[in-house]
Amino acid sequence: EAALDVNFVFFNMEDAQIGGYTAEKVALRRAISLGYKTEDEISIIRKNQAIPAQTPYSPGVVGYDPDFRTSANEYNPAKAKALLDMFGYVDRDGDGYREMPDGSPLVLQHNSTPGGQDAQYDELWKRSMDEIGLKLNINKAKWPDLLKMAYAGKLMMWRIGNSAASPDAESSFTNLYGPNSGLKGNLSRLKLAALDRLYEKVR
Repeated sequence: EAALDVNFVFFNMEDAQIGGYTAEKVALRRAISLGYKTEDEISIIRKNQAIPAQTPYSPGVVGYDPDFRTSANEYNPAKAKALLDMFGYVDRDGDGYREMPDGSPLVLQHNSTPGGQDAQYDELWKRSMDEIGLKLNINKAKWPDLLKMAYAGKLMMWRIGNSAASPDAESSFTNLYGPNSGLKGNLSRLKLAALDRLYEKVR
């Protein structure tokens, strides 16, 4: 079985609005995920030529468990709204969009290329976030420019893909390894000591 590409949206963990490891920032990112309708991406944009990802690596690599399921790609806008309410992301000025817990503006900055298919992703993201009361701006740029900005930590969130570089799942986790932050694929700049220790053990 050949390995498949994995597509995902990463969050910049150093971003002032959505980055960080405190409970309210985790809740915000979880709500964003809960509010995105992956099933529409697969059925409409990808014409059913995809399956929901359950892990950072794909079928076809050693270590993939076809029976494993995660709630990470769950679509549940009601749960997303409840989570945002619980952590103080509420609409204080009545414009239909939520603010940060301290009352400051909350605007998600999503990035995509000028291509026709990306316009469909943009529409789905905008519709999904509108439904849960999160304001989302779409910033357009050419792919090489977006990649350069991603490496520099200048993007809040961006959809990108990954392919298995070896027959096992280890290479996929280089994108999540803290010392690779800002380079070698860890565009999210994730730094989680427990995950780093597990990665080093596996490697």
